[in-house]
Amino acid sequence: MTFKDLINVFYKADIQYALDKLGETKTGKKEDLVNQIIDSSTPENVLNAFHHNDLKWLCDKYDIDTSRNKSALIRNLLEYSKHELGIEDSYTQNAPIDKLNSMIGLHTVKKHINKIDAFLKVQKAREKKGLQEVKISKHMVFTGNPGTGKTTVAKIVADIFKEFGFLTKGEIIEVTRSDFIGQYLGESEKKTAEIFKKAVGSILFIDEAYSIFQGKNDDFGKAILPAFLTNLENHRDDMVVIIAGYKAEMDNFLDSDPGLRSRFSEYIHFDDFNSDELIEVFKKLTEEKDYQPSQNLESSLNTYIKQAKTKQNFSNARFIRNTIEKLIQNHALRVSQNLDDCSELDLKTLNVEDLEL
Repeated sequence: MTFKDLINVFYKADIQYALDKLGETKTGKKEDLVNQIIDSSTPENVLNAFHHNDLKWLCDKYDIDTSRNKSALIRNLLEYSKHELGIEDSYTQNAPIDKLNSMIGLHTVKKHINKIDAFLKVQKAREKKGLQEVKISKHMVFTGNPGTGKTTVAKIVADIFKEFGFLTKGEIIEVTRSDFIGQYLGESEKKTAEIFKKAVGSILFIDEAYSIFQGKNDDFGKAILPAFLTNLENHRDDMVVIIAGYKAEMDNFLDSDPGLRSRFSEYIHFDDFNSDELIEVFKKLTEEKDYQPSQNLESSLNTYIKQAKTKQNFSNARFIRNTIEKLIQNHALRVSQNLDDCSELDLKTLNVEDLEL
């Protein structure tokens, strides 16, 4: 018997109810709904989405104690699952934190996120022992230049919180100032509330967050900021808000209201990648695409990257991705002239001339 078999014991209407609680679509055949719900989250989150009475009914069916609260029923079902169904905790293998730790650079970022991962892991272990959960604000500030990995890490953070059951959806909702602004001043507060409502159970990621309030003459910003602060406080427990942008601009934004900075518990700065790290990124991305640099190109890359880093608004890993796209396009233009005589090596080797075309 598998976890899928266990969920399949519920009636279709019960599964639809749970899917609705998880924010998932709830139409289709029962078999499809079962597959959908077991793929939507961890076993604990899936069971938590069912109604208390449905869990009691399931426990009673398998002679599991039904006299305690919902959290206890879930723990009992999970214990039963581990012994009878062979289900292991989802974070023991292929954990999101491993994906972060395998990334190039980001040393300071990794320290912060590993600390958060450890905290959530311990809270989950405490919960399983019936100990009280320690609740803290999970909202974060990411600062750094473009292409330093802020959005990528935000997605990993979403996976971490979902893995341990602290977010029900674990999606990332990306918004900017324009999403908050209505056609008239009174509508901005309403749109702000709607954005936060949509992001319940997920990560709300606001890039260039400093643009929300652009100074004392910004009437729309003045309207958004109080609603923004209120929703930050009201959604401390059911979502994670990450605001991101350049450090200096973010500091000015956080100082624009006395209550804003205190709403965020984690301040994480993303350093620029050094040249060696960017060359590693280049090699990794080209290998993933089944390309490889020639020796001449590889020896020229260091100088090329160092020159680019001196320019204003250098975009770090984004610059590397754009460079690879340029190389691939120029490579295609070069080899297409004599395509019939191209070997496999010719089709995958990027040369220094592709950089200069």
